[in-house]
Amino acid sequence: IEQIVFNNAGTFLATTSRDHTVRIWNWLKPADQPIVLQDKEQDEWVWSATFSPDDEQLMIGVNNRAEKTKETIHVWPTKIGTMASSLCGYVGRNLTKDEWSNYVGDLPYEKTCENYPDNNK
Repeated sequence: IEQIVFNNAGTFLATTSRDHTVRIWNWLKPADQPIVLQDKEQDEWVWSATFSPDDEQLMIGVNNRAEKTKETIHVWPTKIGTMASSLCGYVGRNLTKDEWSNYVGDLPYEKTCENYPDNNK
């Protein structure tokens, strides 16, 4: 582990590691397994992290030994609303109920992109 950082609300902590991962732990439920974030690049060493002041994003500092530009910053959304608003610019519709069931799970179906009609087939 290279760094441990809490979000501003004190409910989550993130750890960075030379194993190319960031792990987000729910501080209020320590028995739960962490969410593991890993970029596709295998040569990346994740050396730092910080949450945005509003806890909407997690920014990580990465060192990639294979690239000429060795240090980069990667940004991960940490809230569903932030992620949805970012992704809605790339998709042309809402998820179907079957897709929601496959990718989201047991949460009740909801419309995630306000600009598109419901797709609750």
